[in-house]
Order: sequence, then structure tokens, then C-alpha cells
Amino acid sequence: MPVGQRPTQMKLEVFSTRDRRIRAAARDIERRLSREFGQGHVSVVLTSNRLIHALNRRFLGHDRPTDVMAFPTGKPETRKPGLTGLPTSSLGEVYVSRDQARLQARDYGVSYHSEVKRLMLHGVLHLLGLTHREMEPYYRSHVEGKSRCKAQNAKCKSADMSRSS
Repeated sequence: MPVGQRPTQMKLEVFSTRDRRIRAAARDIERRLSREFGQGHVSVVLTSNRLIHALNRRFLGHDRPTDVMAFPTGKPETRKPGLTGLPTSSLGEVYVSRDQARLQARDYGVSYHSEVKRLMLHGVLHLLGLTHREMEPYYRSHVEGKSRCKAQNAKCKSADMSRSS
């Protein structure tokens, strides 16, 4: 690395699990997104439907559990690919419901660990300022399986439709 150049590492700190596969998935997301977005710290909390339901009700006014929620730290900032070398900062927190991940993994025909990885990626991409439509290429390159892309595309389309109503 040239003298004076900052490292361009993104860091995902995962809480509430000792599962090596989930931690490995977080490291993979770090490595891949670091190349495109540079530095940033994200706290990822794996939680229950009960807690994520309470967060969803309190902060978004939705009285139901959800799969993932992202809370940016400070003022929202859009960081597009190619802007590496930005100062290290906390991008925010991502909460992933283990319960919803299990249900969705079964519905989508993928492993629990693959679904948790997709949900972590989804939350981090929101913290980076990407829309659902902008996220689609990241699912294809970061999460394995054709069924995963199909499930995500269907989910994004339904989420986009619910926003427009």
C-alpha cells in the first residue's frame, strides 16, 4: 500500500452468535464491499422476532416482525461504488431476525446461513445508500444460488410496489 494511503476495509461486527458460518459470511461481505465502498463499520445484531417486531413498531410504525432493519448512524450518506479511501466511520446497525431468516430460507429453498448472509448484505447496502433496485447485482455476485436471486427479485418487486401505494 502506498505511503499515506488509508486501508479500505469495511468491518462488520456480528453480535449474538458464535456461528462460524455466519461470521465467515460477514467476513466475505466485508471483503467484497470494501473494494467498492471503502471503509466503514457496521454492527450486525442477530435477534428474535419479538425484538425486531418491537423495533419495527417503534421506529417504522409497523406492528409486525420483519426480516431485517437498518439504522444509519448520524446523517444518511450515499456511498457509491468506487469511492474507496473514505475515513473510517460507523455506518450504523443492522438487525436480522433469526426467526424470519429460518422461515424465509425454507420458503426460498435455501440454507439458513445463506438467508442470514443475504439479510446482512441487504441491511449493509441500505446503510450505504442503495435502493432495492440498485441492490440486485450485489445479490447475484454475493449470495449463491439461482433460487436466491429469484427470491430476492420477487421480494424487491413486492417491496417497491408497496412503497408506491
